[in-house]
Amino acid sequence: MNRSSILVLVGTLACPALVLADVQTSVAPVAAAIASTEEGSVKSVDTIAQTFVLKVGDKEITVRTDSSTKYVLDGKDATFADVVKKGVRVSVRHEDGLASRVEATSPPKKPGLHVS
Repeated sequence: MNRSSILVLVGTLACPALVLADVQTSVAPVAAAIASTEEGSVKSVDTIAQTFVLKVGDKEITVRTDSSTKYVLDGKDATFADVVKKGVRVSVRHEDGLASRVEATSPPKKPGLHVS
């Protein structure tokens, strides 16, 4: 093999490695979504879309739910309809507005009239 053939062979073998190295370094890292927990009152509910607006202080957050969202009422498994009601205080664990957990406590029962 002569010298020019060796240079062509080395160049051919080195080019894919350089291209791959360039592709690997040019891929930007994807920022991970950060989960957070918000507590507030349910301002409005869309039962068809399974979303609700959570009022937290002066801000409002539109919360989306999906089939993996877990609902808890008084420490027990529940449903969207059980937990998400206008005016109810809830705690929502979410990432970018998609809830993974929605938790509420039933309001205390008011004493009523007891007829004997």
